[in-house]
Amino acid sequence: LPIYAVRAREGAGPDWLDHVQGLRARNLHQPERDDHLPSMPSGHVPEQQGSTECVACVSPMTTLYLGATEASECVCPKGTYRPLASEGVCTPCPDGMVCATNSSEAAIPKPGQESEDPYPAASLGFMTRVSEPMKIWKCLMKDHCPGGAPGTCAPYRSTTEVACGECLRNAYEDDGMCSPCPGSAAWLPRSEERRVGKECRSRW
Repeated sequence: LPIYAVRAREGAGPDWLDHVQGLRARNLHQPERDDHLPSMPSGHVPEQQGSTECVACVSPMTTLYLGATEASECVCPKGTYRPLASEGVCTPCPDGMVCATNSSEAAIPKPGQESEDPYPAASLGFMTRVSEPMKIWKCLMKDHCPGGAPGTCAPYRSTTEVACGECLRNAYEDDGMCSPCPGSAAWLPRSEERRVGKECRSRW
């Protein structure tokens, strides 16, 4: 991978991995460089634009790649993120979340949207709700919460419930998994017809 590629923490959910792979596919382009200027080492920027003197980014900030050309290229390192109400301050990533390099709360996608920039995302076995994207909930079972963007739950689980704790209204739970309620229970074993039918009717 290129030095500036975003890497997801082991155990991140598939949605977050898809997000990272999308960034790779877009191939984040480095700004054009002046070949006559010396290349800045990682975590350093020119003292002034066009200067050959370099200064370190404010700790703990770093740069995405070698050869940064301006101070705005200093970003929060992996394991931290930039909160909305912060100017140049990196905050440790909350437990249960993944923060790749250059993560920011401002980049968290709205429902139905995607983000081209890294953002704090839930790890496998955790979830956040759309209404509270930085409040992390640990799920009773990892399979309930694949991790990723706010409001991400396993199939047929309610994304508005804390920790994806309930099935959708038109689904029922069986052995920890939610399945859609059948239009007719005729396909179920007779021993299951009454139980599933009763649970689904109570949701309709």
